[in-house]
Amino acid sequence: MKHLVWLVAIVGCSFRPSPAQSIDGAMTLGGDAPNGGPDAFVDLDAPASGSGSGSGSGSGNPNCWTWTPTNFDPCQLPPAIGAMTIASGNTQAIDSDNIPSSIASEKLVQKDGSSLVVVHVTSFSLAASAALAVTGSMPIVIASDTTASIDGTLTASAGANASCGGRGGAAGQPSTVSSTGGGGGGGAGGGANGGDGTDGTDGSHGSGHGAHGSHGNSLASTLSPLVAGCAGGNGGSSNGAGTPGAGGGGGGGVQLDAQQTLEASGFIDARGEGAAAADAETGGGGGGAGGAIFFEASAVSVQSGARVCADGGAGSQGGGSSNAGNAGGTSACNATSGAQQANTIIDMYGGTGGNGGFRTTPQGGGAGTASNASPDGFGAGGGGGGGAVGWIRIRQPSGAPTINGTVTPTPSTN
Repeated sequence: MKHLVWLVAIVGCSFRPSPAQSIDGAMTLGGDAPNGGPDAFVDLDAPASGSGSGSGSGSGNPNCWTWTPTNFDPCQLPPAIGAMTIASGNTQAIDSDNIPSSIASEKLVQKDGSSLVVVHVTSFSLAASAALAVTGSMPIVIASDTTASIDGTLTASAGANASCGGRGGAAGQPSTVSSTGGGGGGGAGGGANGGDGTDGTDGSHGSGHGAHGSHGNSLASTLSPLVAGCAGGNGGSSNGAGTPGAGGGGGGGVQLDAQQTLEASGFIDARGEGAAAADAETGGGGGGAGGAIFFEASAVSVQSGARVCADGGAGSQGGGSSNAGNAGGTSACNATSGAQQANTIIDMYGGTGGNGGFRTTPQGGGAGTASNASPDGFGAGGGGGGGAVGWIRIRQPSGAPTINGTVTPTPSTN
């Protein structure tokens, strides 16, 4: 595996090396193939090599766990770098495409051909009022040999980087005649992960209006392989003029494993983003789909007051005949309502953006229709479709996890 270059700063975060490792700053990524060889491939469908419930081979490998986790084999990881502790009031950002050489990590190829990055630590702690942002084109697994606690805010974002295919929302089409007679661009469909997004709507005003973008399709998933959310499509322009609403980014994919206990009392956020505002006569963008959150440990506790959220983002409103449309919003993660379009701009003619999916409504909400009634005779843009929810899975190798906090969408607990 090639060494990756550190591009983000770590502020107030300590990585305590194990006694066998250097503390002079010269540590490198473990598990690299010799002479520039390919990244490791782990057959995630293969049975564990040990007996009983453990992942070990019986050879005394200190990396091996007493049970078999999902998406990676601890026995094949590089030695843990030590404890990852992010103190209160401090922030860290990890880019899956640029893991620093000071962190023990391994890039693995999943059974669908996509890749993820596993960061191996002896323990993980995110204190209250601390934050960890996980970004990049690949999902990230944080694997702790002992315990994990999340009391602060862990955010996972994929933006437009996820390899989505048919799960991403399609772009709205531009109008083909000038704004004096043509309609606005069509709204884009919402991205989809755990449920379908929704279509945008056509632009308005006679022939030549922009057609809507179609929604992204859902994916049946147990988060093996681990996948991120998908972006909504961009709106269409008004005959090449104006800036349509950009689709909202998808939520990221993050998996947190602890061999012993995992406790969460903070905010774990893999929401899809709301679409950006659209210029006059252009189409709204589609909302981004929620991402993926996977907790796995011998004992998992989502405590009262915790929020674990992979809701979809709202589509943006199409631009009116002479004014911009409203941007799409993000979910409040309260499990009772989804993300909605903002209403800070008076726009009576552009199609409204669809709401984002949430716990009881996984599919993104439908976009509103652009009006033909503008007094100036100009066209208006169609609304962008809402983004669908992502996936949340909470697993113990035996017994049921304890869930007292707010989790949206409804999690799988197998």
